[in-house]
Amino acid sequence: MLNELWLAKRQGRTPKQKDTAAAEGFNEIVRRKLGDIASALSLVMPGSKFEEPRIANNVSLFAPGEYGGLTMSKVMSEAHAISPGTFFRKHLEVTSSVVVDGLTLAGEDELGCAVVRAGATAIFRNCTFERPLTSTSYMVLVEAGAQAIILGCVFRGSGTTATPLVSHTGAAASVQIAFCYNFTGNPTLFTPGTATGTGNL
Repeated sequence: MLNELWLAKRQGRTPKQKDTAAAEGFNEIVRRKLGDIASALSLVMPGSKFEEPRIANNVSLFAPGEYGGLTMSKVMSEAHAISPGTFFRKHLEVTSSVVVDGLTLAGEDELGCAVVRAGATAIFRNCTFERPLTSTSYMVLVEAGAQAIILGCVFRGSGTTATPLVSHTGAAASVQIAFCYNFTGNPTLFTPGTATGTGNL
């Protein structure tokens, strides 16, 4: 029936009502199946609502596209980009222990790209932190009492300023920054004594 419907449209004929109904039924089945797959994969699409339905160990996969801000509040939640091109235009706020992998955090608001609140722990892996070229503020704020590991990330954009890209006022051991690339106009990745760095360019 679907072939007959396609052929009728190609030939400029009006398809039969039963063929149209069959196509609509088929499309509904496909939509439901795709919805089931997206739900099973915990796939988040641009414009859809981000949720952490479990008490702990939530895993979300973000499709490429533009997103607003994001708050991660459940223990050991994970946020992964399924491919490049996943942009967050407002800051990411972390209030628990989380893993963030492959996202482009391009916060344009006053809180920078990411904020790790006191008592929280964040692991940023293979992320890109980006600010407007006019920005003179930090990109990542790690509050005193919080912990962060920033591994294999890229910092880009930002204006020339003495403000460190990663701001922290706690112990240096609480913030580990390793094998990252600073591609900004700001030469200060972090203030000595506030973080521990290795292998950064």
